[in-house]
Formats: sequence, structure tokens, C-alpha cells
Amino acid sequence: MQFMKQLLGAGSGFRPPTNNTEELAQLHEGELYILRKNSAKGSRECIYTTALASVRRTETPFHYQLVITRAYQEGEAELLDDLDEGEEEEREFTLREELKPRIGSFEGNTTFIWRDLDEADSSWPSSDENLYEFVVDSRRTDAQTFATFLEAILRAIYEQKHGKGSEKLSFDQLRVMYK
Repeated sequence: MQFMKQLLGAGSGFRPPTNNTEELAQLHEGELYILRKNSAKGSRECIYTTALASVRRTETPFHYQLVITRAYQEGEAELLDDLDEGEEEEREFTLREELKPRIGSFEGNTTFIWRDLDEADSSWPSSDENLYEFVVDSRRTDAQTFATFLEAILRAIYEQKHGKGSEKLSFDQLRVMYK
């Protein structure tokens, strides 16, 4: 809960990118889950036990991606190569308003949640809709880093929607727009 209080009081740490495909913000350690409603597999499935999340500018003006990359501990990659032949190492999500990103919590850690647009139908909310959740390791990620990441997400969504820069908007204005 202290983390959330710090987040809401955090100032802007966002810095505009200097090249076309630069990463704007990054969360260095967390876990990626898919949250399913009405699934025989269960409601929560871990996709990556160790991952990093980043906001990346694409080569198309005002278009950005949320990129979740599987991370490995030392020596783990070689062991898993044989077992996970077809598994993706990176998942990319185009940042746009329809993702409906939001903050949550799981087992005392702050989470970043968004819609699975590949599985979603046109209605929101849907009782059968899947969500993705990136669980931030609060021991390794401070509130300022998470606030910078969230600000980058909100700026990317604004810029994609409006086709123009977001420099004139404050973080607080963006948070109000995308509650």
C-alpha cells in the first residue's frame, strides 16, 4: 500500500526519446500472467516467471508498443532451450486506448493490467475477456520507476489516439484522462 501512496505522489520522470525506436521506460523485473475468466485451465496462468516490461517507440510516428520480454537467470536459458522450443521470448502489444490499462495489486505487489485484444470482442467489459497482468517486484522497483513507466504508457496512448505529441500535458492530466 505504501508503494501505491508513493506512486500517486511521484513526480514526472518521463523523458522524451531521442531516436525512433528507443525504449521510453522499463520495469526490470516482474512476472507476466494471463487472467482468464470462465476457463478450465484456471483463472491465473503464469506465462513468464521472470520478465521485463518496456515501452518502445515504433518507426511509425505516434505509435508505441508495450513489450514484455522473458528474462533468464544465469544458466537457465541453456537448460530451457531444449524444453521450450516453440515458446515466445517476447510479446508485443500495440499501445492504444482499447487496452484499458490500469493498476492493480497481487500479493502485496503493484501490478499493471491490460486487455488481451487478440481474444477480446468489441464490447467492454466482457465477462469472457482475458487480461494480462505484469506483477512488479516491489522490492526491486521503486515507486518513481513505476510512475515513469505508467506515464510513458499514458503518453503513448494519447499520442496514438490524437496523432500528436503529449509534451504539453502533465502526468496528472494524463491520469485523469485515462482513469
